[in-house]
Formats: sequence, C-alpha cells, structure tokens
Amino acid sequence: MTLLQYYNWTTVNVVASRDTYATGLSTSLHNDAPAQGINIATSWDCAYHSKPSEMAGIIQGLLNSPSRVVVVMGDVNIVYALFMAGAAAGLVPSEWVWICTEGAAGFPLFLSGLPPGNFSQAAAKLVDGIMFMNPVEGIPSAPRYQQAVAQWQGVYGNTDIFQCPYCFFFHSCLEAHVRGVLALAQKYGPAAVVARSHSATLVDYLVPFDSSTGPVAYVGANRKGVYQVLNYLDGAMVTALTIHPNGVVEPTGSTIRFPGNRTEVPDWATVYPLGFISWREPMIAVTVALAASTGLVIFATAWVLVYYRKTRRVRHLGLQLLLPLVIGLSVVGMMPMMQIGKFTPLMCALQNWLLLIGQTLYLSAILVKTYRVYRVHDNRILATSKSLRTRNIIARVLTLPFLLTVMMVFENISSSTSTALELVDGQSHVICVFSQPLAHTVLVSTGGTVPILQ
Repeated sequence: MTLLQYYNWTTVNVVASRDTYATGLSTSLHNDAPAQGINIATSWDCAYHSKPSEMAGIIQGLLNSPSRVVVVMGDVNIVYALFMAGAAAGLVPSEWVWICTEGAAGFPLFLSGLPPGNFSQAAAKLVDGIMFMNPVEGIPSAPRYQQAVAQWQGVYGNTDIFQCPYCFFFHSCLEAHVRGVLALAQKYGPAAVVARSHSATLVDYLVPFDSSTGPVAYVGANRKGVYQVLNYLDGAMVTALTIHPNGVVEPTGSTIRFPGNRTEVPDWATVYPLGFISWREPMIAVTVALAASTGLVIFATAWVLVYYRKTRRVRHLGLQLLLPLVIGLSVVGMMPMMQIGKFTPLMCALQNWLLLIGQTLYLSAILVKTYRVYRVHDNRILATSKSLRTRNIIARVLTLPFLLTVMMVFENISSSTSTALELVDGQSHVICVFSQPLAHTVLVSTGGTVPILQ
C-alpha cells in the first residue's frame, strides 16, 4: 500500500492465486485500499499452478482495465504463467507496471532453472523492470539475519538455517504472541487472561518490539516491518527502495527502471492506443486498388454503353436501366474508402447515404428490369397494356431511391450522428453513434430489404 501511495498509483489491478497465502494478501488489500485512497479497478484469481493458456482471460481483462498497474500475489509459477500469456497477447512492456509480492521474489532463480526456450524473448522483455516486495528479514545480507545465522552456526555447526528464511518469521511470530499474552496479563491480570474474561482489543494484544529478524511494528491489526523494493533488471535483482515501519520510503540511490526501460514514474491510467484502418496497411492498399479498378471497369462499361446506345446490340439492353445499375454499383464501391481513417460524424453520415442510396439504385434497376421482362413475355398482359416508355422506366427505377431519400432526410432532421470510443482488446476504436438507434436500424433494414422483397 505504501509503495502505491509513494508513486501515486491510486487505481490498480489485482491478480492473486487461490491459496491461503495470496488469498489472505488479496483480502487485506481489498479491505484496506478504500481507506488509503486506493481503488481496485479489476481483481482476478487463478489456480495455484495455472498454465499460460489459462491466464489468457485475465490478460484480456487487464487490457480492458482503466489502470496499467498490476499487483501480482502468488509464487513464481503464477508470475511465469502470467507473463507468458501477456507476451502471447502482445502486451507492450512500456505500457505496464508490475508489482509482485515476496512469494515470487525467487523469480530470477526460477528462470535460471528453466530449459532453454521455455521463456520467450517477448516475455523476457515484459518482465524486465518489474518490482518485488521483499521483507528485510528474508534477505541474507540483513545484519540481524546474519547475526541469527551466526548464533545458529555457533550452536549447531552449520548454516542449514539459510535454507529456511521463513523459520525466522515463525520465530518472530511466536515471540510476538508471547509478548502479546504478557502485555494482557500485566494489564488485566493472569487470571482474567486464563479465563478470557477481559475486554482487551487486538490493539492491546499487538505489542511493537525489536525482534531477532528486525523491527516488528503494527498498523491497525497488520504487521508492518522493514521492506525492500527489488527491481528486476537484466536478469538480476537491484534494491531500489526501502520501506520503513513508519511508512517512510527511502531510495537506495539506485535508479529504478520501470518496464520498457523507463526511468520516469509511469502514470497508473491507461492510455488506450487508437485503432483504425490506415492507408499504409498492405491489405488496405490492395483492397482500395481492387475497389478503384472495379470502379474504372464500371465507368468504362457505362461509357461504352452510352457511346453505342443507338446500336442494335445495345439498344435492347435498356440504357435507362443500366445507368442506374452502374451508378448504384459505383456508389457502393466507394464504401471501402469510407472505412479508412478516423471516423467523423460527417463520415458516418456519408457512409449511410452512399450505402443505402447506392444499393437501392442498383437493386431498383434490377427490380424494374425483371418487371419489364415479365411484362414483355406475358402475352395476356402485353395484349391489353401500353408499352413501357423511357420516362416510365426511369420513374419506376427512381421511386424507391426517392422514398429512401425522404426517409434519410427525415432521420437526419430528427436525430444526430456523432462518434464515440469503443474499447476492444485494449484498443479504442471510433464508432458511429446515432441519437435514435431504433430509427436508424429501421432505415437501414428498409433500405436494404425493400428492393429485394419487392
């Protein structure tokens, strides 16, 4: 908590393994965070021995979080699986801050024991710069630790105690319990303590003292000792900060490097990259080239039909039907270009007009052409009907586009079109927003289906 306040990381994410150690830490953080001004944006739990594939859902959740500071509570296996999944998802190191609890402080040793190739280069770049919280009592170079080891060696003739640093914590906990019971006995009397007939609180029981593993202090009901913040850099741990029991954070003189080789303190807030279709993308260039080529072919075809409109081979095709068909296809063919770049309200409105008017034009032309063939080939109707003249055909072709235009004008008058950001897999995308979504849906459905149904 002190580290989060020190760097003003007021909104964080929590990832904890489902075991007694991590669950206890996570519960404590969730309980204490509001009073300390810390907001938990997202909280995730995972199995104790999770695989990278099982972390994919957590990574996707973190991508959509408003914070880029992640507190990881678990052992080295959780850290390994999380970063392998993060690398597979393409996380950018410079966009994140990772804080791991003491249970994962042996991560460098864990990595050195992995077979070659079991930790990807992308994951290694993601890990470089993360921080580990570690109590001073568990660091072999601490004076009190060394003193205890020397006493052990003097009695037993070996340094086996080095293999069990948590033995010191266990010793301190026992001493804290004894001191607490003695404090209650002095205040309420031994008989009251034995009979448990006193009104003592947890604060009466928790007595600060200087143990063999370092100062034992409390904040509320939580032990608060001396901690060091270890910065993982280029495969080694560097002590960056010391956090004292009174909450004072003391820099050690080493320049802390955050992920992405940054030295400035990152902000907790997420800066979502803006995702949009760019002209520079190869597939987009190919798509636009194909659309442009198709448009040129359509216009060339239209020119040939107009130029030879009086010839016998072209005249029977019905130029008054083919031209709306060509124009409609050309207008719809412009749609791929309208999807490129950052959307604006004008682009959103133009997309609707181009798509609906274009498709209605060519569908209406096909509809009227089909109707004309029906009139000509049905002798019974042909015998009693008048011939379809050019103006009659054009009027029929333009009827549906005219009605649709009236509907679209009404929609633009009665509602507004704007843009908004939509979050998808850690990227923000500009989308079109209509103030009357139901009316817009009806309009699009009508414009696309009426010509076909007719």
